[in-house]
Amino acid sequence: MVERLPFLDVLIAREHGDTWRMYFGPASWCPPSLRARMDGYREIFPVSRPDADDLMRFMGNARAHYQHHRVKDGGVELLAKGGHYCIPRRTRDSGARQ
Repeated sequence: MVERLPFLDVLIAREHGDTWRMYFGPASWCPPSLRARMDGYREIFPVSRPDADDLMRFMGNARAHYQHHRVKDGGVELLAKGGHYCIPRRTRDSGARQ
C-alpha cells in the first residue's frame, strides 16, 4: 500500500470590503482546528486579511516545500505537499529558487 502524503491547497481572498474568505481545495488537507469552522463548500468565513510575508517567513523557517501566488487584491494561494521532493522549495511567480 502506497502512503498518501498530505496536500494543502488553500486560497484566502477578499470577499467584499474588508472581509476575507478562506477556501480549501476539494482534495486539500485541513487542520482539525479549522475543519470545525468549515462549511459544506470547504470555506471559512470570515477570516483575517492574510499576512503573506509572515506566512512565507513561517514556511521558509519550517523548510517547507511549497508554492504561493499573491492575488491582486492582497490575498494569497498556497500549495504544499508532504515529503521533501514533491514541490521545489520556495517556487514563486517571479521564478524558481531552490
